[in-house]
Amino acid sequence: MAITISELAELARQAGLNLKVVPEDNLVVGNWSTERFRDAEGDSGIVIFVILGEDGEFISFVAPSIYSLKGCEHRAAAIEAMTRVAYVTPYVGYELDPEEDRVRATIEFPLETGTLTSEQLKLSTGMLAAIVDHFDPVIRHAMTAGEVDLSLAEQDPPAERDELEELVAKLGGIEKLRELAAARSGTQASG
Repeated sequence: MAITISELAELARQAGLNLKVVPEDNLVVGNWSTERFRDAEGDSGIVIFVILGEDGEFISFVAPSIYSLKGCEHRAAAIEAMTRVAYVTPYVGYELDPEEDRVRATIEFPLETGTLTSEQLKLSTGMLAAIVDHFDPVIRHAMTAGEVDLSLAEQDPPAERDELEELVAKLGGIEKLRELAAARSGTQASG
């Protein structure tokens, strides 16, 4: 069952997504916030295109140009990192445009005999943004250090770490935080 661009726009509205409809290109586009991922200008957030293909029988969720491998000294490690991320998160793939050395992240699936719900639209766009954001440290590390370390994805995002450090400082440092925790739990603070 095919879907039209106007039906896609209505699903986006129902899902509460603020997406811009581009009917001449058979797509909708929007921005998603990120904590870890920064674009080439250092800004957080990614753009995601939702593209209808094959007369509305196929849908693609695309985060374009999220990485540039132009001049990357550790290109092979970066590609290995993306391949490993795609392996552990089978919904998202990374594609390299060899002409521009730009990488895009994608989720693609056929709609041929099915349909798309507003919830699926919301989940697919959110999942793409979340996975790109979550695994950004892994891919950036591979690009700069030449090694793939999937455990980097499990570390606190920089924004949370910065906020935590700021809160600890406002409370008077780590010792004061230990005292507060001990007082709350009714135990003696230990260093």
